[in-house]
Amino acid sequence: MNSVDYIYSQGNRLEDRNTYFYTGFQGERFLLAWREAREHAARDLPVKQDELAHIRPQLLSEDGGINTRTLLQRLMSEMSSGEFSGETRRWTDILRKRFEVSKRVFCSYASDYPHKPLPGSTWRNLEHYTGFSGLMDAAYSLSGDITYLNALLKCIDTLVSVRHALSSTDKAQLADLLGREKRHIEQLAETLELKL
Repeated sequence: MNSVDYIYSQGNRLEDRNTYFYTGFQGERFLLAWREAREHAARDLPVKQDELAHIRPQLLSEDGGINTRTLLQRLMSEMSSGEFSGETRRWTDILRKRFEVSKRVFCSYASDYPHKPLPGSTWRNLEHYTGFSGLMDAAYSLSGDITYLNALLKCIDTLVSVRHALSSTDKAQLADLLGREKRHIEQLAETLELKL
């Protein structure tokens, strides 16, 4: 029996954000607790269906900032062709850093550096969190850069904590992401010679 709880996706992590500060390494028991928590979350999520159409709104939002949905779509489109360099990586890193600072994905960001969220921009659109998680998964898959896996884990913690509020499409995407996350962790554990 595992005596360690995986607390990072308990409660509503969209409202009560994790800080992850000073989180000590807890070894294999922690990884087992993580796996049990993800398996529990995956049980009430449907299988992802292929999307038939994409809405392509303008890159700039009505408030003059960068439209997060459009940016996520463009970055994912470029990564799906195996492209992860130059502008694609730069914007992926900007979104990752913005998420790391706040543990939130805002609807629009300033077009000027340091691309902070625009005043009044909401962070409650759950579709942006599944999109951001998909982006972090793709970035990690293409680059092997652990910073993307770290952001993916944190964003999935948030999504798992609010999974009952997700749309059916986002639930299906989360179910798919949980499987991808599991494979990433298992491969990393194998590389580090840890048993799960």
